[in-house]
Amino acid sequence: MAPDAATADQAYRTLKAHIMSARFPPGTMFNVHGLANEIGISITPVRDAMERLVGERLITARAGGGFEMPQVSVETLSDLYLWNAFLLRTALSQAPAAGAQDGMVAFIETVDPDDDAALVDGTATLFLLLSQGARLCEHRAAVRSVNDRLQSVRFAERRLRDRKSELLRLATLSESGSLEALRNALSVYHRRRARHLPAILDLLRAGPAVRI
Repeated sequence: MAPDAATADQAYRTLKAHIMSARFPPGTMFNVHGLANEIGISITPVRDAMERLVGERLITARAGGGFEMPQVSVETLSDLYLWNAFLLRTALSQAPAAGAQDGMVAFIETVDPDDDAALVDGTATLFLLLSQGARLCEHRAAVRSVNDRLQSVRFAERRLRDRKSELLRLATLSESGSLEALRNALSVYHRRRARHLPAILDLLRAGPAVRI
């Protein structure tokens, strides 16, 4: 990788990690100069990285110039959860990836129920694994995309009780191959979040949930 490309990739990975760890609440306007100084690189690769993140819908380009975190409402958050549920349900209606989730139960059992980062990462990993049975690579890419866009939101789910137990049940059902029970459990998972959308949104807006 050429030096300029390597620097742009460094900026992209750093900024994406910050965004997905819920460092920036919705509506945050980015100071490109400040971020470049923080990362220790020039402004150009930071701008290039932000354009790439706009393409992934993790940030938005402002009409007057600059970049910001997307504004989020109950409606847009509901859409994201519904889209995630639809993609996973459709993936599970196809041939599941045999054994793809092996080891998830053992991993989740070791997670501290108060470790937000581990629970968020575990959820993302499990949902990506559940999508591996989808026949279309575009389907799997869509699951990865919505996972990324929900990553910071999942930090704001921290007031929901028993998230570890909930995730452990999903992983156990996926490893056992109980697809109908797994589909039902996923429906319960998403309906639960639909009931708590205003509270999740309040926590998301309050951010940052985690600093790295």
